[in-house]
Amino acid sequence: MFDIDNHKDWIARAIASCTTNEQLECCKVMITLFVMQMRKVGVDILVVRLNEDNLWEKYLTKEAIISIP
Repeated sequence: MFDIDNHKDWIARAIASCTTNEQLECCKVMITLFVMQMRKVGVDILVVRLNEDNLWEKYLTKEAIISIP
């Protein structure tokens, strides 16, 4: 069974632990793969979008923090 919350939390923790832009690039790939997997297993599009938006918000926040010297 595909546990959406567990996967989302794991990716969010990965994003939070990033200290370089290269690490964040890997998280970008993980977000994309997560969205693709949710769509593949037939998760409702609203749930997919809400989870995706939440992860992208975390990603962009972390990117802003890393970018500030």
